[in-house]
Amino acid sequence: MKWLLDCDPGVDDFLALNLLAPSSAYRDFEADCLAYVSVNGNCDVETASSNLALADRLFQLSAPIYQGRALPLNKEVRHGFFHGKDGLLGQAQALAELAPAKTASEYPDLVSRRR
Repeated sequence: MKWLLDCDPGVDDFLALNLLAPSSAYRDFEADCLAYVSVNGNCDVETASSNLALADRLFQLSAPIYQGRALPLNKEVRHGFFHGKDGLLGQAQALAELAPAKTASEYPDLVSRRR
């Protein structure tokens, strides 16, 4: 099965990314993720992109990461209500300190595209 994951990595998506990662001990199916795309949702798209790159560093997602839509199609923008300002209940910095470092050049497709 081939798939593309479109997500707004807050706490819920971050956990799902951990479970879906090729290195996950909980993954009991064969699937090939073609790409991960961050979008506006639990946090703004730039923060979602940062969280997705962090998930890649922690869970070795092994697929390209792209930044998607910055604004919702049909509702007002609201962030921070459930998952905090960083989408990870204020824990993004602490998680980043645990993750192996990657440079911006390792994410050439993760560019800001305002829409």
